[in-house]
Amino acid sequence: MIVCIAMIVCFTGCGKKNTTQYIRYEKLDDGTYCVKELTDAGKDASEITVPSEYEGIKVTAIGRGAFQDSHNLKTVHIADSVTSILENAFLHCSGLEHVNLSEDTIEVIGANAFEGTKWQSNILADKGIVIVGSIYVNGKQVSGEYTIPDNVKIIAAEAFKDNKNITKIVIPEGVKTLGVYSFSSCENLESVDIPESLEKIGYGAFSYCSNLSIVIPKTVKNVDNDAFLDIKELEYQEG
Repeated sequence: MIVCIAMIVCFTGCGKKNTTQYIRYEKLDDGTYCVKELTDAGKDASEITVPSEYEGIKVTAIGRGAFQDSHNLKTVHIADSVTSILENAFLHCSGLEHVNLSEDTIEVIGANAFEGTKWQSNILADKGIVIVGSIYVNGKQVSGEYTIPDNVKIIAAEAFKDNKNITKIVIPEGVKTLGVYSFSSCENLESVDIPESLEKIGYGAFSYCSNLSIVIPKTVKNVDNDAFLDIKELEYQEG
């Protein structure tokens, strides 16, 4: 693992160079860079840009907890090169109101990535759900019988976790992945319609849904451990 520090360089009127270090990066296995964390100066900043490149190499991810607890941060600009925002990336960034990113390029959003931010709270207050591109991020306020909107392909990790108010979920054709713990501990969830497009059910996805009876289509090929731990009834279609 290689950790690097990004420097923003400015020049004062007297000709002296002033450098401020905001972001530390680490090299990923594929050779691209990931935002590892902010420096102390970065945590004091109100606006930060995650660039498309560092040292001529693509920045493709924002790492686990990279911006966590940066209470002064109000605006973040995320380059189109970034495809993954991992768990807790902006957790408890209480002042964060503006997140500028390309919804067309984001492929992964981890659990609690924007939990405790004004940005997410404002979206939930307005729409009741959070969807970024084709990723369903937060559905913890929905209730009763609920149908996932069309064009969603991924249910993010913990998207519905601990929602005690949903009783039935209809997952439409096109959804391919259910993230880890995506519906865990939805105690009153009784049924889920699973589409044939679904390919992967993540670890613990329906764990502790004690009233759930579910049928898994034969098209689902990848089911992680404890996906159905402590549910009421499970059936796999033959074939």
